Amino acid sequence: VKVTSNIDDHRAEKMEKAIEVAMQSIGIYMEASAALLAPVDTGRLKGSITWATAGMRSIKKPMRHSDQVEKPVRSRMVYIGTNVEYAPHVEYGTRRMPAQSFIRKAYDMGKATARKILADTIKRIVIDG
Repeated sequence: VKVTSNIDDHRAEKMEKAIEVAMQSIGIYMEASAALLAPVDTGRLKGSITWATAGMRSIKKPMRHSDQVEKPVRSRMVYIGTNVEYAPHVEYGTRRMPAQSFIRKAYDMGKATARKILADTIKRIVIDG
């Protein structure tokens, strides 16, 4: 999301706060959606799906700390995913296994909701608040 504006510093601070809150809310929503769509064998993949913004990360603790998604280095971003080594093979498939997309499917199904979360959060914090 790229936001540019000529608003005063106070409103700019409110806008930055609103965007961070929205990114966190989107992370929570997308994490849950991807987990619902993830195929389950041992449960490690499903349990490893987390989100992170520059300012915060999911409170969910995956089975292995290394499974947790890394924080983005820039603000105004949210990463949703997993660091489980076999996740790309599940998401995209292999020569011997068809794709079982869960991250891309969660994104495709949830992007309209994510836009609404962003717009509603900005309205609530910057305009109304």
